[in-house]
Amino acid sequence: MAQKILGLDIGAHSIKGLLLEGSSRGAEVIGWESVPLEIPAPPAPVEGEAEAESGEEQAPEDPLVRALAELLGKFGPENKPDTVAVALPGASASSPLLRLPQQHVLYKSYYLLDGPVGRQRGPDFLEAIVGGKAVRVLLSSHDLLGALARAPEGGWTFSVHPDGEMQRELAIRFAVNLAMYVLCLDYKDDQVHAEELMRRRGRLR
Repeated sequence: MAQKILGLDIGAHSIKGLLLEGSSRGAEVIGWESVPLEIPAPPAPVEGEAEAESGEEQAPEDPLVRALAELLGKFGPENKPDTVAVALPGASASSPLLRLPQQHVLYKSYYLLDGPVGRQRGPDFLEAIVGGKAVRVLLSSHDLLGALARAPEGGWTFSVHPDGEMQRELAIRFAVNLAMYVLCLDYKDDQVHAEELMRRRGRLR
């Protein structure tokens, strides 16, 4: 069943959104939109100003909520997303970022991979916000969705650098691993799988 996935990039001055429709055949870009994010400065207090005697002042509308509503409106009510992935500015993350080790289950939840892969070559590690043993937020600069995006005519939307289609194949495998991790978490870390994992790694060398 096809699902609509909205990727949000919340920056200091704008919010950008990329809407994809994913299915067993791949992912197709539905649209891309951007709206400005205007956060007003708090009003300076006026000396001697009398406080309101009755009632409560109405809280101003959150500019982030207003911008998100405007962005979603641009995609139209027929394109309500089923899943939303959000990228935040580093300073907005309230939990410390941890670097995932190469032995993390994310790299072996289905395919055996040596590290993160995407449309472009990035660092050989991922950073994450972890709650308990589970990854809650994953940060990547590899543009994984860019490697998966399909054009309306059926081809790939973006080229992959620097290793071309082999890199795209590894990116697809990494996306499968990510989906398996979301569904099954760290079951592959159980020692019952250790012998088979070592055997498979031996065949790859």
